[in-house]
Amino acid sequence: MNAIPHLVVRAPCDCAESLYPVLYRWGYAGLIECDAAHGLLWQVFLAPDADAAALRDCLAECIAVDPKRINGEVATLPVEDWAARWKEHFQPLTIAPGLVVVAEGVPYVARTGERIIAITAGMAFGTGQHATTQLMARAIAADAPQRRWQRMLDVGTGTGILAFVAAVCGVPCVNAVDTDPEAVRVARGGAAANGLAERVAFYDTIEATPGPYDAIVANILLEPLCELAPAFRDRLVPGGDCYLSGVLAEQLPILQRRFETVGFRTVKTTAQEEWAALQVRR
Repeated sequence: MNAIPHLVVRAPCDCAESLYPVLYRWGYAGLIECDAAHGLLWQVFLAPDADAAALRDCLAECIAVDPKRINGEVATLPVEDWAARWKEHFQPLTIAPGLVVVAEGVPYVARTGERIIAITAGMAFGTGQHATTQLMARAIAADAPQRRWQRMLDVGTGTGILAFVAAVCGVPCVNAVDTDPEAVRVARGGAAANGLAERVAFYDTIEATPGPYDAIVANILLEPLCELAPAFRDRLVPGGDCYLSGVLAEQLPILQRRFETVGFRTVKTTAQEEWAALQVRR
């Protein structure tokens, strides 16, 4: 692939919170925010297998948020330019207390007590900038020392960021699943770059993973989370923890009811911006 199709979206700054849910529903793989004199200028990348119709439909939904003030088009960007821009615009991010995400290959000097996770520029979803990723990362970092999980499953791993957080926070064995081959390729490279290749293994289906697990994390979308509830229960040891996100705060009651129906009890809910996360226990 010599060029990457993507969306160019122009909008007033106050439209950002309304646009993010649209992009998230479409499973966007990346977003570059370019300098604009007034408002937002976004380059939005969907999943690598998204076709032209998906790009047009996603753009139409973005414009429908405010047709008088939002516009855009489908464009292409050479692969090498995308990778360069990704690194140029990505700033070191404290994803959880003492845990910093950086772009691989971009120098960063860690402060005392900081642990570093390097993310590879690739078309897989997950750089740590999204609220749901931060909600999950903070929960893992806070609970791993107390719960002392030995085995964790990360479903919909993308770049592998949550799997890496778990491994860096002391989980000895982390299995990560993604159905997108590009995501698995990028995540494997990220595991090697972070010195975690011996502790994080990758699979293309949940059924292929060697459970059971002490904890499962899944930052995906409401519908697949609800569908996977019985599979998560069956893969967890009794008393095992399950961390779920990728849902809007208004969708949280639906997710909570679904997991309680199949044998989980709610431990905690958290929120950031319009997004929410749910922690349940088998």
